[in-house]
Amino acid sequence: MKNKKTVDVVICAYNEDENIERLLKSIISQKGENFYIKKIIVVSDGSTDSTVSKVKSFRNSEIELIEYSQRMGLAARLNEVFLRSKSDVCIKFDGDVILSSDKVISRLVSGFAKGVGLVAGFRIADNPKSFIEKVHKMGDYIWHSTKRNLNNGDNVHNHQGSISAMSHELVTCLRMPQGLYGTDDFVYVKNREAGLGFVFAENAFVYFRNPSTFFDYLLQHRRNLSAKHRLEKYFGDGVLEVYKIPRSYKMRAIVLGFVKSPAYALCYFALELFVRLSLVIKPYVSPRFGWELSKTTKSLV
Repeated sequence: MKNKKTVDVVICAYNEDENIERLLKSIISQKGENFYIKKIIVVSDGSTDSTVSKVKSFRNSEIELIEYSQRMGLAARLNEVFLRSKSDVCIKFDGDVILSSDKVISRLVSGFAKGVGLVAGFRIADNPKSFIEKVHKMGDYIWHSTKRNLNNGDNVHNHQGSISAMSHELVTCLRMPQGLYGTDDFVYVKNREAGLGFVFAENAFVYFRNPSTFFDYLLQHRRNLSAKHRLEKYFGDGVLEVYKIPRSYKMRAIVLGFVKSPAYALCYFALELFVRLSLVIKPYVSPRFGWELSKTTKSLV
């Protein structure tokens, strides 16, 4: 094990009983010659369903359950976990994803060349069924086509917190403000501030489910579009520079979307226009614990 990196896996869960067993099984089944898992830390942030009992049903010495009766939000729980993590790499997965293969962790760890502090994986919407999900998947295609190769992949848009690997050097300098709901972007900016490199490991991916109802779509996208402005409070208005995308990248992605499916592309842009107009009429206000849940994303189909 001399050349293997030690890994702590972190899952912050709030009412994830529909998926937590499948997620843990997909983590336990991981294989690779470049790492070994020391701990799988599951933090139940005030779950009121059977998340805790399902985690306890696993007879695995690597799994460490931390159970809280009060919900404090993702940022607060991540701060606690980061203090506990002593391994070379700390990998965070959302509770509502499933790893695509038994090589996901190995591919993430492979990204940690000298000076790299953050390696982001990719996520793919699993088996969309509802109309909203299919429109959303088109949006994912357009968005990924926009950001994929921007700055050779090193951009804030490619860091999706649903699958994120952080070096111990980065973890030691991460302290998130209470109530923060743009945690993915916060981590990316802190990594840049620390002078560490970023790698987008597109071959390490997880499956997830997009919102299947209009209400959940609106909720999720209003929150996501508002996150970058929240970061101005912590980093100043200069932080908005990391979000900029050249117009040529956007236009190329739009063309690709309409070529792939004109109807779904048109519906996607109509939905996005509605979301942006809703923010003008009524700006997004985060709840006490950082974000509201999109309930229809919690069960993979």
